[in-house]
Amino acid sequence: MKTSIVVLCSVMAIAPVIGGEFINLDFEQVDTSKIDFFPNPPPFIGGGKTSDLLPGWSITYNGVSYNFMGFNLAPIGSQGPPVFSIFSRNGLRGDTFAFSTGKYVLRGQSLQPTPAILSQVGDIPPEATQIRLTTLKDNSTYLRTFLNGTEIFNGDISPFAGQENVRLDIEMGLVHEQTSLDVIGPNIWLDRVEFVPEPSTYALLAIGGLGFLGQQLARRRSIRLRRE
Repeated sequence: MKTSIVVLCSVMAIAPVIGGEFINLDFEQVDTSKIDFFPNPPPFIGGGKTSDLLPGWSITYNGVSYNFMGFNLAPIGSQGPPVFSIFSRNGLRGDTFAFSTGKYVLRGQSLQPTPAILSQVGDIPPEATQIRLTTLKDNSTYLRTFLNGTEIFNGDISPFAGQENVRLDIEMGLVHEQTSLDVIGPNIWLDRVEFVPEPSTYALLAIGGLGFLGQQLARRRSIRLRRE
């Protein structure tokens, strides 16, 4: 079954500033227990707070923050503000989800020229040199990445390594305005955001380095004992 989260409505608000470690970078933390399901078929359709269905992130469009999202809903209409959905990889779209590393992927969809912005505030890992976005999109859409308002080119974030309370903005937009003939509009699929290398990689490198050092010390000690 394909599962989706779709923005239903919005209110004016300021995106939250949280700080600390970036969370939910793979969009897997969907709290389905907080969903209010609709009574009419098809089943498993409803809505809930963005903070419950997309924790850690905020979505803004034209300065408006989307605080309520739909769950398992198809896009409604071909005009209007962007639609954001979360789909499960075990769904109806086949190869579209072959790149997914988990259960969910985030979809952005719009016919409007004004971009939508996905945002979060957190600390950049001290050894991170790159930011990597696992995406699938067509030539009619684009993604731009910003840290504290500075656009990131070629994924290079080395100037921000180790900085705290950094605002990450992922701008999702159209290369040119679409028409109502584009019934469901172009899509951007965003599966995962990664800081490279990741903290787990640092730990593995450190363990590997200690193991290599231990081997070298044992080898030198063995050679010294043979000589004696």
